[in-house]
Amino acid sequence: MNLSSVAVFVALLGVGHNVDLEVVAQIESGGDPKAVSSAGARGLFQIMPATWKEFAKRGERWRDPEDNRAVADRYLEWIAETLKGWGDEGWANASHILAAYNGGIGRFKRCGFAVERMPGQTRDYVEKYWKGWAERQVVRESANQGVRKSGKAKKGESTQKKMESTEERD
Repeated sequence: MNLSSVAVFVALLGVGHNVDLEVVAQIESGGDPKAVSSAGARGLFQIMPATWKEFAKRGERWRDPEDNRAVADRYLEWIAETLKGWGDEGWANASHILAAYNGGIGRFKRCGFAVERMPGQTRDYVEKYWKGWAERQVVRESANQGVRKSGKAKKGESTQKKMESTEERD
């Protein structure tokens, strides 16, 4: 399945975005939930205070990794829905969502929804995401093959992974 097929599949399911949040957290903060940038972005996903104020629910704290992730997830979903509403045919494509996340959704629209027209820093960000995503796929596949061969989950592996490996064998 190629990336455009994945985007179509996600669109048909009605999922707001298909961005791997673990990869984004590594790019944004190196996995540090207490990270604060010189621009004031905070937490695992380096969310700016104004964005936090708009997308956080009462009681959510930026230093809490789960709260920061939930806000990032809602924000990414909003970006996808906004791109869709603006007529971006690639609205479900992670590259489009990430270009808007990193470089600004208004700028992405002004650039004609074209990642290649975004500033170099944003293009580099999208490229870094796909590199990290590919590395995670290799790790996942390796872990899944180990489960398939043994029929057992490795120490610390989730029940979900066990279920997925069972479904793949059926």
